[in-house]
Amino acid sequence: MQVDDIPAVVELGNMLFTAETSPTLYRCWEEAEVLQIYTADKETCLVATCHERVIGFALGSLLEKPGSSWLYGWLDWLGVDPAFKRKRVAKRLTRQLQERFVEKGVRIMLVDTYEGNRNAIAFFRKFGFGQGIRHIYMSLNLDNHPKAIERKFMNDPGD
Repeated sequence: MQVDDIPAVVELGNMLFTAETSPTLYRCWEEAEVLQIYTADKETCLVATCHERVIGFALGSLLEKPGSSWLYGWLDWLGVDPAFKRKRVAKRLTRQLQERFVEKGVRIMLVDTYEGNRNAIAFFRKFGFGQGIRHIYMSLNLDNHPKAIERKFMNDPGD
């Protein structure tokens, strides 16, 4: 991946990670996230292209835990243009990322996905990922918090 690919990666991610199809991913997917991962380690950010157009991406990051000699590799984002599904684009990107992680000394590769995304779970299991652990995300709308109401009233007293 090159810096010039970032807008195309963001655009493809915006198409893939929508509030309707991926509410948890949608809240995290943004250009700043892509830039942060790319800036941290360009070598673990990959794109697949067809006729010079980005059709897929894998964004990986390295995680060092203080006091541990182990290095972890995290597949943060994996996306493929729907027109190229079942063309082994995701498979090639994931394999290439694994190789890059190994070259960097990673001992454990991590990935997470929505527990209802059976296709992603099956895909990752084919790579040997296991030990799926359920993780629950919760949210709280703070619009009705007294300070939020007060702030709204102070900013817009005519409401």
